[in-house]
Amino acid sequence: MASRFFLDVPLHSDTVITVSDSVAHYLRTVLRLTAGTDITVFNGQGGEFRATIEAIRKHAVEIRVGSFNPDNRSAPADVHLGLCVIKREAMETALQLATELGVRRITPLVSEHLAVSLKTLRNRDQLWQQVIRGSCEQSGLNLPPVLEPMTDFSDFLKQTDGPNRFIAHPDQGLNLITTPLSDAPVYLLIGPEGGFSDAEVKAARQTGFRPVSLGPRILRAAHAPGVLLGIIQGRLGGLNQT
Repeated sequence: MASRFFLDVPLHSDTVITVSDSVAHYLRTVLRLTAGTDITVFNGQGGEFRATIEAIRKHAVEIRVGSFNPDNRSAPADVHLGLCVIKREAMETALQLATELGVRRITPLVSEHLAVSLKTLRNRDQLWQQVIRGSCEQSGLNLPPVLEPMTDFSDFLKQTDGPNRFIAHPDQGLNLITTPLSDAPVYLLIGPEGGFSDAEVKAARQTGFRPVSLGPRILRAAHAPGVLLGIIQGRLGGLNQT
């Protein structure tokens, strides 16, 4: 399978584009690809293109864009993840897992037990977007999840609706494997390293969120999205072969 690359430029068949940013550096210096190498490129607008490296320049790479494949490999379920901000590496892991498991939207949340300085979060959305795009390159997805602006926990609750609203809570909760799910969008709340505060759990429940747990096990905040989203996608057809 040809290596996949996200290019933040318009893409059209039978054209040659020139990239000169970090992607060109990665192709030329890290992977040491050569002219004539076949690759796959996509820009997050849907579908992907076969492509070939036309030329390697000192500061740029020319790519010939070929035939178009409309397949997006998206999961059928509309899942919106409210992910409380956690420490940098853990946050990146959580974003990678959520993307690979086909979540449609991700909203980073500021919660009461935030363990990260808000000052350090300035422009962090750019890094998070890069992580999401890199996960799409690896997993074969052509439509990256929408990364919403960072939002306060209480404000996010007001933006949700419907019967499929769940909050991860290790001390109490339903078994997500057997809890009924409708065809409505799914909202999943996952807390920070210190968990949700009692007030946040109460507010979520009053809004319509139901606590779910994984029995006696407490997962790291970075790993919880992968497990819970895997259960949801498995139940709603997101892990089926097409």
